[in-house]
Amino acid sequence: IFKQIFKPMPKGAAKEFVNAVVSKVSRLKEDGVFVSDLSPSMVPLGAIYTFDELKSVYSQYQGYLRQQNLLDFADLLLFTMSIMENHPDIRKVWQEKYKVFFIDEFQDTNVVQYRLVKLFLKPNSSSSSTDGTALTVVGDPDQTIYTWRGAKNKIIRDQIPHDFPS
Repeated sequence: IFKQIFKPMPKGAAKEFVNAVVSKVSRLKEDGVFVSDLSPSMVPLGAIYTFDELKSVYSQYQGYLRQQNLLDFADLLLFTMSIMENHPDIRKVWQEKYKVFFIDEFQDTNVVQYRLVKLFLKPNSSSSSTDGTALTVVGDPDQTIYTWRGAKNKIIRDQIPHDFPS
């Protein structure tokens, strides 16, 4: 798919350029950034690609997937997140389904996965601190090995204690 996208681009034959853009598209998807959310500030200073090149590649890639009724792994997570965020009725059905969530290897969680976890949890009502979904995570922040797939060590180190102090 990417070969077709890069072929007509002036820098499309340069391996370093292709790798940089494809890696950035992957990172954006793992961070929950849709094409419509892109902004020029997401292109690092000194990048070998421009904002327009990044947006074009990402847009064409998603267009091709949509046209072929395909999803990549990141899309499975992104579209689930989008459904859960934008459809409270569906979110409520899933929040009522489970009383306990247990997640192993939590140190390898990326931003989208963490947002999904929070969306699937039924919040405690204002009258009770125990009627929501219980969450237990197991992980060692010193063993984060999936950073290449968007795992963020700060989620287990900082965000879990902040979002779930108990």
